[in-house]
Amino acid sequence: FGSRLQSRTLPSGFEFTGAASAQRMGRHRGGGSAPSLDDLNREQKVKLMRLMSRDELFQTAGIVNVLLLLVVILKVPQVYWVVHVISSFVYLPWRFVRFSRDNCELYMLDFCYMATYITVVGCMLCFIRVELGYTTIFHQWNNLLIRAGFTFSGGSLAWSVVIFKNSLVFYNIDQMTSVFIHLSPAVFFWCLRWGGGYGVVSMEEWWPGYFDICPGADMAKVDSCLEWPRTAWCDACPAHWADFTWKPAIVYMVAWAVPYALLIFGCLRGWIERSQKETLYSFILGDSKKSAYIRALPEALWPLGYMMQHFAVNIILGVFTMLFWHSFLAHTIFGVLVIVACIHNGSTYTFRVFGINYARDLLAENASAFEEGSMCQKLKRRPSMSGYEPLAGTEAGEDPEE
Repeated sequence: FGSRLQSRTLPSGFEFTGAASAQRMGRHRGGGSAPSLDDLNREQKVKLMRLMSRDELFQTAGIVNVLLLLVVILKVPQVYWVVHVISSFVYLPWRFVRFSRDNCELYMLDFCYMATYITVVGCMLCFIRVELGYTTIFHQWNNLLIRAGFTFSGGSLAWSVVIFKNSLVFYNIDQMTSVFIHLSPAVFFWCLRWGGGYGVVSMEEWWPGYFDICPGADMAKVDSCLEWPRTAWCDACPAHWADFTWKPAIVYMVAWAVPYALLIFGCLRGWIERSQKETLYSFILGDSKKSAYIRALPEALWPLGYMMQHFAVNIILGVFTMLFWHSFLAHTIFGVLVIVACIHNGSTYTFRVFGINYARDLLAENASAFEEGSMCQKLKRRPSMSGYEPLAGTEAGEDPEE
């Protein structure tokens, strides 16, 4: 599986590099053997630097994007839902195209994606109801859906960042998309529940009638939950334990589990096998640790075991979100810790995976561009205060066109 995907980031956030990278080295475009970094002459080093320009652009765009998100979250969290919706129309189509290329677009039917779709559709329906005056049948379940979404986003989606090692890697669009899918809904519901620290009243003032997060509650008391010591626990915004247990379980079954099981294990099963489509189910079965419980069952019951395992994880992790609903302090600390884990995963990826494989794999994929010219001049990389000096024969900041 990892070899076929050739070291591409999976929805889970894992990277497959070992055998996949080795195959890429021997199966690059243009055939032949891939050149070594030590064999490049000056002209070829400039070519290599030019090939890096796209990733340099992604790095710049990624940093700018995160900085702008921080400004929105800290200064105007009331508009984060707009950013969330717009971002989904960038990241999700991009991922579909890339996954279709690798025959694994069915990953986008998995629960984490579905939860993101629901948040986007929900926001759009709120806009339609208020601005255009058209109310759908879903509005009668607004209170239920908001608390179910809060449970999913603060539970299984947020924990997926840790479990699947999602990484904040600015220059890797696949990594950034995985972070968006699992983290952005959690940030959205944090902004919705607490007004991003400015209070629910501020959300209502910005978007009157849109979300109605605490129906029937005294808004002054609700916002007092942001004052110490009520930041530790406050029940001014009504929510029962059922809102974070069996009610989200019903939404989970109706909105995703039953339709997904019927499609993947029923209607589309033959087509999936014939087309060799990859799914999260096949990925989990390929991991002996994650599929230990499933494989303990008879093979005919593996699909049922997978769905039961998925259901149990979602419900167990969702129970803790009751604390987050009533505690601004706990919810904020949890969110910060998840973001720190995401940043740390990005640092680990950069030094342990990207730093080792990047130039080598870039050469392997574009070997035909380096087949002409002298291959005798040696590349020298010497440690420096910034990590490494530029490629020998070039200067830092040198324009490859010069």
